Amino acid sequence: MLVEKIAIYPIKSAGNINLTSTKVTLNGLLYDRNFAIINDQNKVITAREDFKLLKLHPKLKNNALYFKEKEELLLNLNTDNTLKRIKVQLFDTLTEVVELAYTSNWISNYLGYNASFVKVTNSIDGSTTSLMDDSPIHLISQESLTDLKNKLETPVTSHNFRPNLIINGFKAYEEETWNRIKIGNCIFQVTKKCTRCSITTINKITGTKSKEPLKTLATYKKDANNITFGVYLKPLNEGVISKNDNIQILE
Repeated sequence: MLVEKIAIYPIKSAGNINLTSTKVTLNGLLYDRNFAIINDQNKVITAREDFKLLKLHPKLKNNALYFKEKEELLLNLNTDNTLKRIKVQLFDTLTEVVELAYTSNWISNYLGYNASFVKVTNSIDGSTTSLMDDSPIHLISQESLTDLKNKLETPVTSHNFRPNLIINGFKAYEEETWNRIKIGNCIFQVTKKCTRCSITTINKITGTKSKEPLKTLATYKKDANNITFGVYLKPLNEGVISKNDNIQILE
């Protein structure tokens, strides 16, 4: 009953960084989904619109995100609150961020159209903005993933679901029955099952979409009109979690 893998996705819809340990804040894992890419209409771009985001793989380097595609780019992980604040559209919500105008040429050249990076920051009223789809942390179990793989002709990997935490040592889908758990010195509320979208069906190499794994999940993991897999967690305190930490089921 251990944490098998910890991953953060610093840029919404881009690649992950695997960690051996991480700080947990009340807003989720440190640096997770702190950045996004917007178009010239100030709308957040996701892999649903452009699969090339899935092929962006940042690395951590000296308190910055480092990219080396055609040219190098560094994104400072610390927010410069002197930068221009703008409102961007994330699905149906307007979110306040800071605009990283110096990144425009780099990401525009990569994507082939006008774009720029933005970063979350504290709003003027002191509240924290977020680029999460839902709750701060996404968890799946290796047993649930194995069960799904056994039902598919072409197996998927955890990358299809983009979890922050992969755990093992439990029964398949047991995580859906929990209310509160403890990992390391952190307590988490299990808020809901994770609704799955079309990103799970995208081949990040070719950009092509298939019907799987959603077609198979729909046969046994449909909740009302939503297809689910994995659960969302909300941190109830700050702390640190590490790979191989034991998991305690509190409720």
